[in-house]
Amino acid sequence: MVFGIGDGQIDLDFDKPAYQPGDTITGKARLKLGSPRKARCLRLEFFCEKTTYRTYFYQGNSGSADAVYERTIERRKDLAPERTYKNGEEFKFELLVPANAVPPDWLDNIMGKFRPIRRWYIEVTLDLPAAFDISRKAQINLTR
Repeated sequence: MVFGIGDGQIDLDFDKPAYQPGDTITGKARLKLGSPRKARCLRLEFFCEKTTYRTYFYQGNSGSADAVYERTIERRKDLAPERTYKNGEEFKFELLVPANAVPPDWLDNIMGKFRPIRRWYIEVTLDLPAAFDISRKAQINLTR
């Protein structure tokens, strides 16, 4: 193993495959470590990544497009404090999906293909001192 890469992983399990605004996401994070590791904390982040596409037109027929990415953290909390973590430990969590997480239908009709794309994620990170952190990021499916 080079510099601690591949020294462990985190598995995430959720109670349902999809959620609606106002629902509570219930899940658990399970550590899979090769050996006990001292860490600053086990941190959970619930965030939205918004992608907006822009198109620029120049003189003549030439043009270009690019994407703008914006990350908005809705909730950040520590699941466990600084201590030594062991293989197989499980940590339960609950999060509330914000009421404005999914834009209304009328906004899609107005903006069409130019509307921003929102993707929601949960990321759990084991914050290791002087080593690469161990983390897992999972997309959360939201419906109307």
